[in-house]
Amino acid sequence: MLPERYRKGTPPHIYAIATGIAQGLVCLFLLVFRFLWFSESGGELLHRDQAFDLFVRFGGQYVQANMVAGLARFWLNPLNFLLVYLVLEAVVRCMAALASGQMIPTLPLVAVAAVHGLIEKAAYGRKLGEAIPDHVFRGSERQGFALKVYSSRPKSHWNSYITIEFEGIHYQLMREESAPAPRRFVYYLRKNPEGRAASVIDHYTCDRVLRPMQDKWVGTPRAFDRLRSMLDQGPLIPDELVRGSGRGAEFDLKIRSCRARSDWNASVTVEFENEWYELYKEERASRPRPYVYYLRKCSMKRPPKVLRHYDPGDVMQMQN
Repeated sequence: MLPERYRKGTPPHIYAIATGIAQGLVCLFLLVFRFLWFSESGGELLHRDQAFDLFVRFGGQYVQANMVAGLARFWLNPLNFLLVYLVLEAVVRCMAALASGQMIPTLPLVAVAAVHGLIEKAAYGRKLGEAIPDHVFRGSERQGFALKVYSSRPKSHWNSYITIEFEGIHYQLMREESAPAPRRFVYYLRKNPEGRAASVIDHYTCDRVLRPMQDKWVGTPRAFDRLRSMLDQGPLIPDELVRGSGRGAEFDLKIRSCRARSDWNASVTVEFENEWYELYKEERASRPRPYVYYLRKCSMKRPPKVLRHYDPGDVMQMQN
């Protein structure tokens, strides 16, 4: 029943089946008990004197109306509604564990884990402090390293298997350690050994920590986007390109288009003039180019999962 952040290892899926059955039986018992208790109480919505007067005046019609209103009141009760959901959830959890061994946590605990994660993220951000450019010190063979990088943010993607390119020279991560604030993370690099293949290259700059994070939902269709696209459609005109103003710029390429690029998202690599870019933000503007995309050069050079070749004039081939 627990989300992954509260588990220790991966328990056998039989536990998910057992907890699902127990959850379903307990919630079903509580639901039946509450229904019987509600039925015995008569389910009256009014005071007894008022109910008796209405029964005398309308007879069976009042009984039928009271029954329908009472059932609606019972099933729309928040606690009863939650019990019904938990019974259905228990069935889904059992079926998922039986069919594929998948362990689905219960939704209330997922909500607790989500709030816990937001609190931890905010606390971690306060602990790290403000993002500031890295400090890079050059070493020597006697010191045992070629570069020493002090950073205010962890570089979790750095490991001994990737190649780090800095100012045209390739390096390899040796080790890392911690340091006092504000630059808590220290990385020691050595020059890339001769003959070592550079299959994955990280193009590192000191000010990369200042760049905004990629929106993981960028390019994902949102509510009413299709309707808005129909309303925003104007004449087909070539895209307008704006290049970033050098190192430290928010973007490397800003594209204003008259049509939506529905096949662009966070996992797509865009190729333009033999350079690879990633889409990290989008926004809406006024016609005739209401679609604005912000791209930046890919820092990690590896074979892209999905590659899209971009041409500012290819929008002229799109259908209205």
